[in-house]
Amino acid sequence: TDGITEALNRDGKQYGFDRLRNFFHDELKHKAVPSATLSDRLINEIDNFCGVGKQNDDITFIVARMDRERLPDAHVSGRSMDMTEPKADSAPE
Repeated sequence: TDGITEALNRDGKQYGFDRLRNFFHDELKHKAVPSATLSDRLINEIDNFCGVGKQNDDITFIVARMDRERLPDAHVSGRSMDMTEPKADSAPE
């Protein structure tokens, strides 16, 4: 949900789509990661980004395994998620 990308840190900066994309790129670039491990790491990543404070929105996500030969591009919210070239974090859209 947008609760991940719109999660705020102490400075009021959003986690953002690019940071989420970079998280997945870093986690998955060299090896397969079990779904439960990836889920735990994402929760820790968001907690570390936000720090101590009140959560402003719900955070819901699903971790699924994908066969790249059958479906070469993952799609998130209707946007292609190319995992090959991470971008620097940018301002929210």
